[in-house]
Amino acid sequence: MQGRRACAYPGFETQLAGAQISYNSVETDGHIITSRGMGCAIDFGLAIIERFQGKEAADGMAEAIVYRKFL
Repeated sequence: MQGRRACAYPGFETQLAGAQISYNSVETDGHIITSRGMGCAIDFGLAIIERFQGKEAADGMAEAIVYRKFL
């Protein structure tokens, strides 16, 4: 994880040796996607879709499941 952006379940940040810790629900850095926990499952799934099928596919899935991220 050296130098990569990553997030983890609260309290496990120390397990990400050398990572640039993020407190976002999901963090994507290259081919690595991390998430903070079960409450972030939809965001995590959409990040995986975006990585492999593109943003348009992820946005389409979010619309299909009636999901809108609240900021």
